[in-house]
Amino acid sequence: RAAGVEVAESTTTSTQDSSASLAEGEHRIFQDGNKHILHVKTAGRILSIETGEIGKLANGAVMTRDGDTVLYTTACCERSSEEEAKPSDFTPLRVDYFERSSSAGRTN
Repeated sequence: RAAGVEVAESTTTSTQDSSASLAEGEHRIFQDGNKHILHVKTAGRILSIETGEIGKLANGAVMTRDGDTVLYTTACCERSSEEEAKPSDFTPLRVDYFERSSSAGRTN
């Protein structure tokens, strides 16, 4: 938790209500058990970033919401022993993108 950041204990319904009063560029952080939610108002819309509830087997997982659009992102890394850990100037990166027909509005 960052210094000077207020974290509110709350439920999902009250997070939506209290975020409606955010000023442009302002943010609020909520905590509901292990779930952490960040609401940021930008371009007149509220962007919601959630972590801690889903994707627990990944090293990092975030679900971002903007209106009806939801983006789920995970990051995984291979753990190795300290003997095997060597500095490297190459980090392999793989991006898997799947667009489901139903999510794009296509049914064929």
